[in-house]
Amino acid sequence: MSSLALKLIAVVTMVIDHAGYALAPMMPEPLASLAPAMRLVGRLAMPLFCFLIAEGYFHTRSPHRYFARLSLFALLSEVPYDLLFLRTPLEFSSQNVFFTLALALAAIWLYDRFEARGLPVASLLSLLVCAALCELLRSDYGAIGVLFTFVFYRFRGQPTARNVAFLAADAVFFLYALFSRGYPSQWSFFLACAAFALIPISLYNGEKGDTGRHGRFWQLFFYAFYPAHLLLFSLLAVLRPRF
Repeated sequence: MSSLALKLIAVVTMVIDHAGYALAPMMPEPLASLAPAMRLVGRLAMPLFCFLIAEGYFHTRSPHRYFARLSLFALLSEVPYDLLFLRTPLEFSSQNVFFTLALALAAIWLYDRFEARGLPVASLLSLLVCAALCELLRSDYGAIGVLFTFVFYRFRGQPTARNVAFLAADAVFFLYALFSRGYPSQWSFFLACAAFALIPISLYNGEKGDTGRHGRFWQLFFYAFYPAHLLLFSLLAVLRPRF
């Protein structure tokens, strides 16, 4: 399975997730009852995106430009994200997932550079700082996204160790989500379903996919699709009473 295939799976599962959130209230029964299942399917998207960020780091010629692209689309996506999830054009209580992915890239980039210079303490601190920034910004998935990306970076080429480390990280956050409220929450079950992302990841063959001369188009498509589909769903949510 190529990286293009993984990106398509991530995008499709993300759309299913957001459709379950935005469109379920306007669906007639029994379709509306499918919303929780649709949101569970969406849990595959974030681990896949984290895996692709780690892979992208190893393939990019310029981490600076990679980080700049993620940061640019984090800014471009914020208004559509707030419109859909917070019902307002600009709200700082929660930030979109591009902020998390940008900081996850920064975490492995800094970790790699400090480790190459023989500075293990600085490597660990850079990782913790980026994870803390995700939590302070309240970006989507927060520190979980940084840790998932680091697991895929650190255990690249070691599928067994990678899978064990990912499941361990997922279990830690699952237990935290489970016991922080004292009862099983929707978020804790969402985290448990993220483990299924290891199935397509384990089928990854290291190839980019047959993008050919359309490679630049696909790159722009995957960046622009996120804010575009959020904006579309937010508009549908506004029109909800008319359905």
